[in-house]
Amino acid sequence: MKTVTPLSPPGQPKEAGASPGYDFDGESMYNPSKDKQIEEFRGSHYFLSNASPYPVDYEKVRYPTIDHAFVAASTLNDTDRQNIAEMESPTQARRAARDVQVRPDWEDVKRGIMLELIRTKFTSEKEKDRLLATGNATLINRNTRGDTTWGVDLKTGVGENELGTLLMRVRDELRGGVEQEQPNTPHVEKDVARPDTAQQDVAPEQETLVIEFDAKRKPETRNIAHMRHHVHENGDISYSFSDLHSRVFGRTAFTDRGPRVTIESEEPRAVRAAMHYAKESWGSQPVILRISSVPEDLMLREAVSAGLNVQNPELQPQIERLREEQAKTRSGRNNARTPSSQLGRENAVERA
Repeated sequence: MKTVTPLSPPGQPKEAGASPGYDFDGESMYNPSKDKQIEEFRGSHYFLSNASPYPVDYEKVRYPTIDHAFVAASTLNDTDRQNIAEMESPTQARRAARDVQVRPDWEDVKRGIMLELIRTKFTSEKEKDRLLATGNATLINRNTRGDTTWGVDLKTGVGENELGTLLMRVRDELRGGVEQEQPNTPHVEKDVARPDTAQQDVAPEQETLVIEFDAKRKPETRNIAHMRHHVHENGDISYSFSDLHSRVFGRTAFTDRGPRVTIESEEPRAVRAAMHYAKESWGSQPVILRISSVPEDLMLREAVSAGLNVQNPELQPQIERLREEQAKTRSGRNNARTPSSQLGRENAVERA
């Protein structure tokens, strides 16, 4: 995942919706000669946020904000869409995502829908002028919600910043320098944030962690608790968590590509799930780990815990140390239980 380093420490309220600095009359417009990047969509930059109070129309329904419209677009149920349109705040709309039936093609179309909604918002002259006034600044959607797909985590600096990328795309379109792409095309490699190479629905391969197995194998469709999957046209199967952010605003946890599993999130739960998935897929067969940005200690602990037969020569000292620690932990737990067990048996003998 990308890591963005801020130019200055954040100093805005935690909740964007409560930001007192947003000037709806445009008197606090961004000055492109002052800043090289906008680090958060708050204060005078709140107009960039999807939670800013600008109504947008999507499929003949008007929504109070882009957040409302985006969550509504994630389902095909007209009743749910209307209920979301009537919700008072973007926070309520985002929470509603956990209760709707997510459309089966959501992973393919959600980015195109977001682009369409952003274009709609910035068609008005007032909003258009605001966006163009950001000059050539890098737009970074830093947030405290842990959203590392559409933004960047405020604490860790990790995230894909998809929203910022799309805003800069629309800004370039408004200047007339970029040809508009079609908004509702499937989510393929041909898009703003990825190279213009693939022409089919292929899961984007991240360089976080790869578990490789030296044998021919096809990806498996597997029902995993608290997770859902998406089958790509090339046969790869992506797995993601079923919570609120992962369902609508989140990203893939890992992808089964046959002879390898790629972990596409640095969340410990994603690493853990992928390790156990690989163990269930390959059993005691030897595997090779290719590491990029996932903390090595986290990755190895989860691999040892899952019981993977890791063959990397350079990792054997750490793996052996972790196995010894794991054995000591199990031994300590057993010793802690032993006295009470013995006492129970002694009491039983006395009673007899």
